[in-house]
Amino acid sequence: MTPNSASSAFLHQPDPENPGWHIWQLRDETRFNPQVMGKLIIRQEGERSVRLRMFPERRHSNLLDAVTEMLRETRRLVFLRELVMQEEHLIASYTGTIRRPSSGK
Repeated sequence: MTPNSASSAFLHQPDPENPGWHIWQLRDETRFNPQVMGKLIIRQEGERSVRLRMFPERRHSNLLDAVTEMLRETRRLVFLRELVMQEEHLIASYTGTIRRPSSGK
């Protein structure tokens, strides 16, 4: 995880309401994540994994935690696996690939 930066599109800082967790949200609250998903917090769980927690509202049907593991990282790509958990039960899983933005070169 990268430190919070004023120029970053994301706000990433300790969550005062949840010790040990960090706020992870887009600064622009009109974008998809804040509008659809609501509040998200994260906590690192090992060298390459984080736990993501949503705070469900009426628009959400389940209380889900998502544990994300970075499987591999290259200069341009990040390969992830995510496990969606309810308590200690596996609910769903998926893998994803994220392409890093170019540095303008």
